[in-house]
Amino acid sequence: MKKTFKILTLIAGIALASQSVFADGIDKFLDKYEAFIDKMEQAVKDKQYSKIEEFKKQHEKLMNEKDRVQESEGDFTVKQSFRIAGLNTRYGVAIGALGATKGTKKAADAIGEALEEDSSDSKKKSDKEKSKKA
Repeated sequence: MKKTFKILTLIAGIALASQSVFADGIDKFLDKYEAFIDKMEQAVKDKQYSKIEEFKKQHEKLMNEKDRVQESEGDFTVKQSFRIAGLNTRYGVAIGALGATKGTKKAADAIGEALEEDSSDSKKKSDKEKSKKA
């Protein structure tokens, strides 16, 4: 009985040790992903809208890396799953903010250009009317 208990304890210890080694690779990936998200959030604060395509490409590479890590090391633990879910949410908010702000900026620029054209057309008409009266 004691021998069986020792063998089972040894197997459980090996299983726990191997899980912690596997979790280490996943945690390293999650740290890398979090650093990327932090960089994106800073870009939103700094209004660096032109970086949106670069961020999308980097995100795609990171997701491919996540798949490779997960294939080689196994599934995420519950804690890691919650962490990646939170990071994915932060990514969605940041990319949405960059995209919406970029789109809003484009719309504002287009409206500004239209107003400038309208005011220059009005000024031309006004100048023509003044020259006709003179």
